[in-house]
Amino acid sequence: MLHFAIHGIVIDVWLYGTHRLIHHPILYMWIHKFHHRFKAPTAVACVYANPLEFMIGNVGGVVLGPALTNCHPYSAAFWMAYAITSTSFSHSGYTVFGATSHDQHHEHFDFNFGVLITDAVLGTKFEGSARQKRILANAAAKRQDAKSV
Repeated sequence: MLHFAIHGIVIDVWLYGTHRLIHHPILYMWIHKFHHRFKAPTAVACVYANPLEFMIGNVGGVVLGPALTNCHPYSAAFWMAYAITSTSFSHSGYTVFGATSHDQHHEHFDFNFGVLITDAVLGTKFEGSARQKRILANAAAKRQDAKSV
């Protein structure tokens, strides 16, 4: 269980760092824009990425944890299967599978880069952000205007 906790921390930090980096305007245009063609992600979109992004950011982050912990091969295989399934779920569009955060990332490009706690720690979590509050306030105002018509 300790290895899985370390794997989770490693993937969160790695994915946040590489994902945030490829949102830089130059790298975004050449590498990451390909993935963001999906405004509403689907499960197959999790592997729809530039080969550099896929190998360095995605696969690299998944295998780095087991490589650093030198865990048992079965543990590494389980972790990799879990990571692929979790990634598919986060791109599925279904709230029950935890897709809300990644859907928000595809809608609001400068939020939700990581998978666990890095966004909350580094101030890039959409939930509770000033932008989310503005969006909710605007939606409430529109509902109120519709009621008064």
